[in-house]
Amino acid sequence: NMKFFVIMFSTVLLYLDGIVIDKLGFFFGFEVSLGWLALPFTLFAVVGFTNALNLIDGLDGLSATISIVILSAFLFVGYTHEDMFMIVMSAGFIVTLLAFLVYNWKPASIFMGDSGSLTLGFVISLLAIKSLDYLPAVSILFIAAIPILDTVIVMTRRKLKGRSMFSADRCHIHHILRHFFAEETPKTVLFLGLMQGIFSLT
Repeated sequence: NMKFFVIMFSTVLLYLDGIVIDKLGFFFGFEVSLGWLALPFTLFAVVGFTNALNLIDGLDGLSATISIVILSAFLFVGYTHEDMFMIVMSAGFIVTLLAFLVYNWKPASIFMGDSGSLTLGFVISLLAIKSLDYLPAVSILFIAAIPILDTVIVMTRRKLKGRSMFSADRCHIHHILRHFFAEETPKTVLFLGLMQGIFSLT
């Protein structure tokens, strides 16, 4: 698939600029350094998360809302550590998404589509790697928890049912919650935004 190659190529460009996951933090007092596995792991992480955000783009306003919450966490990290790159990237996308959300909220008149959600996923991945200078790796899993959990659970369920992990279905967390909230999209989006906010604060 062409989008996978484009994301991988873009990740290699980040690697050449020194933006790479080369450590996974401390376990039992020992620092886990990836060494030559740094590039493959970074490719896996960026491609995985970029597609995770793409997969969660299933309801009006959902990707934008989740992204605003995640970017706000990175804005806070950047502000706390006076990292101007993180501040400018996070704030710029938050403001853009807030304006976009006015027209993307149900009933939406404009939609994000693959190019929007993949771009957002890649930018969030970039900020996540940058924030490893200040946070342990496990913190990133909390800051971006909802897209990651959704993708892992959905793909695991598909695998257990003997289906392709990349096949389409309506088993995503937002489909299940929307049914719980009597098919009300705004309630579902706000609930997932709140959940992501709790994870990010954690």
